[in-house]
Amino acid sequence: MKEILAQKGQDITLEGLLQGTLSLTGEGISPDSLRQTLKGRGRLEVTNAQVRGVNVLHLALSKITVLPNLLDAVMNAVPENYRDTLTRDSTVIERASFDASIGSGVMHLEPLAVEADGFMFSGNGLAAMNGTYSLNGTLAIPKDISRKMISGAKELEFLTDENGMVSFPFSARGQDGSVSFTPDMEYIASRLIRSQGVDKLLDKVLGVDEGAQGESPDGAGDGTKGEVSTERRILEGVLDRILQ
Repeated sequence: MKEILAQKGQDITLEGLLQGTLSLTGEGISPDSLRQTLKGRGRLEVTNAQVRGVNVLHLALSKITVLPNLLDAVMNAVPENYRDTLTRDSTVIERASFDASIGSGVMHLEPLAVEADGFMFSGNGLAAMNGTYSLNGTLAIPKDISRKMISGAKELEFLTDENGMVSFPFSARGQDGSVSFTPDMEYIASRLIRSQGVDKLLDKVLGVDEGAQGESPDGAGDGTKGEVSTERRILEGVLDRILQ
């Protein structure tokens, strides 16, 4: 893929073996006119691939900020070989397959299935001829590793699916070599709230000591408690809106 993608000078690059079948038609002589008239369908597969310059799983876990210190807890709980997976500066893609349809300067990838080192992704995506692209779907962590993660961060149990895998909606947006990865924080917060309740989750977010929960709930006599109470009210309003 290095040979067919214009990635020179980009911080994040993709390499791997692309194969499959693709039927294309188009009109025009110039590249611009051809890009706009190009149409086609096919089935493609990428194997032995790497996304260099970013560790997708590390980034996804680090952005679940509703669970403070989640990444540290996970790193302490998983086997050493999985810690290596989480700390390398790239993402190994063992296999990615998708149906492709092309029209109006955009390639749609649906359904898209990715098997990576440490996680799976299923969903859909699109890649435009102007270099913009996006992915939307679900990121899932294998059952055996999910169990290890939960042993270090018990709150993750409430993000497990019917197969016992920690999973959550996940998206990526980018153009050329610039990309942002985002877990669906509204979904994650709502699952945690429904399972733990607002009070318990807010204590976790704010770092409130459970042993001190019975002291001055309105903050009287303790300036720091008053500040926490204000933060709790603000977060309660945000979380209430999430669940509406």
